Amino acid sequence: MGEGGASHDARPARDGAGDRQGPDGGATADAGRRSSDAGQDALGEAGSADGGIRCNPDAVRFAYLARGPLQVGTLCDRVAVCARDADEASRIMEASSRFDCRESDVPGCSGFDCVYRSPGVIDAAEFAEICAVTLLTPTPHIACVVYGP
Repeated sequence: MGEGGASHDARPARDGAGDRQGPDGGATADAGRRSSDAGQDALGEAGSADGGIRCNPDAVRFAYLARGPLQVGTLCDRVAVCARDADEASRIMEASSRFDCRESDVPGCSGFDCVYRSPGVIDAAEFAEICAVTLLTPTPHIACVVYGP
């Protein structure tokens, strides 16, 4: 996507760093578990976290071996959003330059698969990037996935 412009194609080049590792977590037994379910989210919707960064931790689900809440130090092998359409994919990429979106071939995602490039142990800058996406309206459902050893 070019700078400043929204792309209705929403198919930027991907860097290939683990992008196609499987579903976004929506079909797993743990997919419904959110960060606040762990009883560790005292911020509520659109609260302030980690140095005053605004975030909606309830937008993040944790799948497979991932454990919440979303915060600096959380491990995610894959962070992904299933965007309903090209407009939502464009808003995600505008909110965070670290998300790449393309038409989805992921089971359970019929729109666009938007994947955060090169996650891992989330640092402060990555936390801010992911949190920017959690504040979009309508609230996207973000999946943090950790695969087996």
